[in-house]
Amino acid sequence: MADAGANIRSPDPTVRSNDSTRNDGFCQAMLKAALDTTPQLTDKNYSVWKDKMSGLLELRGVLDALESPVTALTTNKNVELKLLLISKMDSVTQNNVINADNRNLAKEIWKSIKERFVSSQASNCARIFNNFLYLSFKEDAVDSFITEV
Repeated sequence: MADAGANIRSPDPTVRSNDSTRNDGFCQAMLKAALDTTPQLTDKNYSVWKDKMSGLLELRGVLDALESPVTALTTNKNVELKLLLISKMDSVTQNNVINADNRNLAKEIWKSIKERFVSSQASNCARIFNNFLYLSFKEDAVDSFITEV
């Protein structure tokens, strides 16, 4: 009697490596595209920046760890994320977000960015109110005024 398992072929390891190579190549292309299209963070583009950066971090597999208060980042991931976050913000934003307490911790930088742009703290409300006060209205440029608001 023939062994029932004799006719079952084991998976071809070369096919698996070709699939993973293709997958790695696709992921690398997606990471490059995400990096290229993620703008520098400024005072005016947080919403777009956050969406693109979150997608990039999720594709990289580190978003959950970055946002989790209990999951620690490895030293390599911390260095990688710190470089990514700092390289994707303009110098004014960097000066407002990075300080002596958080400059070496990607999680703290991420937290500081979120606090600066989405908080309802009085300082953030005052900053937004001041920006609104200094908007200039010109009757011949209503479209640009509405866009700016």
